[in-house]
Amino acid sequence: MKRMKQLSVVVPLFLAGCATTGPGGESGVVGAQPDAVACASATDCAEKWQRAEAWLREHSYWPIRTRSEVVIETERPRSRWYSRTHYRVTHTPGDGGAVIRMQASCQPSVYCTPDPEAAQAAFYRYLATGEDRDVLH
Repeated sequence: MKRMKQLSVVVPLFLAGCATTGPGGESGVVGAQPDAVACASATDCAEKWQRAEAWLREHSYWPIRTRSEVVIETERPRSRWYSRTHYRVTHTPGDGGAVIRMQASCQPSVYCTPDPEAAQAAFYRYLATGEDRDVLH
């Protein structure tokens, strides 16, 4: 009986931890994030593409190496052991709109600064909302 009382306290706490709030206050699965941002019109796509470049200029340790209508890419580390994250953003046209995706990576992947997943979440949030509230430095 005593064990049941203990479980009646622990289980609700455990379940409350499972129903966490994701990045930005959205309710959802922990760690869930978009893997792309869609844009519906040429104007929307141009605005989000400009945001993508602005975000990289603000948050990337590495300068932008390539910038075109379909890709923005930062420099990569010259040393394999440099742990600063580098980025590649692509703009893929689709049915009446486009999709913007980001790849964030570094070597060695264990000690990336900032964390690539956190950087991607912040990037996609910024593209979708224009709000840059994440501290990644």
